[in-house]
Amino acid sequence: MTTGTKVGIGAAVVVVLVFFSFVGCERIDAGHVGVKVDLYGTDKGVQDAEQVTGMVWYLRAASQVYEFPTFVQQAKWANEQVEEGKNVDNSIHCTTSDGMAVSFDVGLNYMVKADKVSDIFQKYRLPLEQIQEQYLRTSVRNAYNSVAGGMTAENIISHRAQYEDSVRVVLDRGLKPEGFIVQQLTILGRITVPQQLERAINAKIEAVQNAQRVENELMQTRAEAAKLEAEATGYANSLMIRAKAESEANRLKQTTLTPLIIQQQLIEKWNGALPQYGTVPQLFRDVTK
Repeated sequence: MTTGTKVGIGAAVVVVLVFFSFVGCERIDAGHVGVKVDLYGTDKGVQDAEQVTGMVWYLRAASQVYEFPTFVQQAKWANEQVEEGKNVDNSIHCTTSDGMAVSFDVGLNYMVKADKVSDIFQKYRLPLEQIQEQYLRTSVRNAYNSVAGGMTAENIISHRAQYEDSVRVVLDRGLKPEGFIVQQLTILGRITVPQQLERAINAKIEAVQNAQRVENELMQTRAEAAKLEAEATGYANSLMIRAKAESEANRLKQTTLTPLIIQQQLIEKWNGALPQYGTVPQLFRDVTK
C-alpha cells in the first residue's frame, strides 16, 4: 500500500468521524411523532413535526430531535412506598365545600394527538414524561379540586361515581383543545378523609343498615302474620261451609222424611215378625194416641 493510499484512507476516516460528530441520527418508531427543533438561526424553534418510521438526520449543534408517542400512555399519582422505609406521596389532595381535606390515588390513561405534537412542544418545550408529571398532573389536580369545592366530603364518598364523571367532564374541557385525549380517569382505592369524619360516616352507614334490617324483619313478620291470618280465615270458612252443608242436609232430611216414607223404609227392613202392642199384633202403632 502506497503512502498516498494510506493518507487517503486516513483522511476518509477523519471525514467520517467528523461527520458523525456533527451529524446526529434518530430512529422514529411507528406510533411516534418526531419533533425536530432548530436551536439557532432565524428558524429557531419547531421546524417540523410529522409521523415517520425511519431515520431522521440532523446537525447536532444546530438541531435536536424529540420523539413523542401517540399511543395510550398511563400515569399514576399515588401515596405509596417506593423503597423500604421510604414513602412518597404523589396522591391528589382536595378541599371540599365543608372545609374537609380529602386525598386519593389517581390513574390516568391518555393519548397525544399526532397533529398537535408540534403545538404541545412549542408551548411546553419538554419531553412528554415531564409534561405528564408537571402540566397533566396539575390539570388533574385542579379538575378534582374544582368539583370537590361544590360537594361535601360525605357526598364525594357516597356519590363517588357522580364525582368522577363531573371531574372527567372538566378535565376533557381543558385538555382536549391542547391535544390530549383522556381515555380513562379513575380514583384508585379508597378516598382518605379525616378520622373523625370517617367514624361519623361509618356510624351513619351502620345506622342506615340497621334500620334497613329492622324494616326487613318487620316486613317478614307482617308477611308471616298475613299468612297465618289467611290460613285461619280459610280454616274458619271451611268449617262454616261444612256446617252449612250439614244444616242444609238435615233440613232436607226433615222435609223429605214423611210418615209414609218412614213406613216404607221399615217395610223394606222388616223380618216378618209382628210387634206386640197390648193384646193385638200390629205392624204400625199410632204414637199420636
